[in-house]
Amino acid sequence: MPNKLVRLLAVTAAATAAVILPGQATAAPLTAQLTIEATTIETSLVGPVTVSGTATVTITQFRVNPNGQLVAVVSLSGTASSTIPGGSVNVTVSSARVVLQARVDANCSAGTVTIRLNAVAQLDATVTVTRGGKVETFEIAESFRLGGSLSFSATTDEQRALICEISHLLQTRASQKALADKLNTLLTL
Repeated sequence: MPNKLVRLLAVTAAATAAVILPGQATAAPLTAQLTIEATTIETSLVGPVTVSGTATVTITQFRVNPNGQLVAVVSLSGTASSTIPGGSVNVTVSSARVVLQARVDANCSAGTVTIRLNAVAQLDATVTVTRGGKVETFEIAESFRLGGSLSFSATTDEQRALICEISHLLQTRASQKALADKLNTLLTL
């Protein structure tokens, strides 16, 4: 009888621990490298300069814009630069909140989601122009064309099941709101 009681207590303790301390796999944040396409900016030291570069974005939320399009709200940081005779021009963007158009593909059998992002975004940036020992630093608000994609591969059964649900929504042309809800759930796993 004592052995049965010990086993019962052990099973009860294990079940209680599973309820109190559930194991939860977390996905790495959905991040991507985007291209900052060639953009001409004005500088007082050297005149107009065309810069380009890259930005890292981390998706914080998906939603549907007033036009019914799926968009990704992201945190963006990056640099665009150009070499000029005798110097350089660097444009730095830090922790900007940007809304990008998002196109999603999901492959249930592979357990992958691919998200293509693009936008023309108005960004506040710091410009540093260095030429012939002179340095000019100033702030700008400029429109930059951004584009790129990211892929996410499931690492848990829960993520794989969610990706299959996303794939089904895409195949059945379900509402963009339903798709945004599933993608937001993916951000939390």
